[in-house]
Amino acid sequence: MPTPAPEESSRFVQALFLLVFGLALWFVLRMIAVFVAAIVLALVLASLFWPVYRAALSRCGGRRNLAAGLVTGLVATVVLVPLVLLILSLSAQAYGLYETASEGALIEQVRRLAGADSPLTKEAQALSLRFGIDLSPERLASLGVEAAKEVARYLYEQLGGFASNAVGVLLHFGMMIVLLFGFFAEGERLKA
Repeated sequence: MPTPAPEESSRFVQALFLLVFGLALWFVLRMIAVFVAAIVLALVLASLFWPVYRAALSRCGGRRNLAAGLVTGLVATVVLVPLVLLILSLSAQAYGLYETASEGALIEQVRRLAGADSPLTKEAQALSLRFGIDLSPERLASLGVEAAKEVARYLYEQLGGFASNAVGVLLHFGMMIVLLFGFFAEGERLKA
């Protein structure tokens, strides 16, 4: 059996090395891809708050970790407080809508509008009868009840996904805060 030429053997080893290196790089990138959003957000926030960090550093007597901790806490507060207020506002509005729908007030309003003696209502009911569509107050009320049930069922089904997404967001936010602290504390060294 003839032995391969040294050139062929060298090319094979190089190709094999590139293949293994490419696969390893692909797996590393797949692992890091989960963290890219947190890393990019931490870099953006560190860039935006860098002047604040420099001012805090001078006020803290050059103690990098203390200044980084203070500015990181400030950034976390600036990001979290509006987010928490938004979530509280949305949940209050959703609860108010739920109460309105469950008390039947929404259905009563639909009945009142459908049974009103306005020319627009009469014209809509006459037009719907021509096409064989029942727009009576009772039919609209039953459609409203069915729609409310479907919306409630959909929201109930989405709670599991919402909870898992909330946990994911909190984990990414925590990772971003840790990275942000590191970028502030070691920023000068990273730039060099």
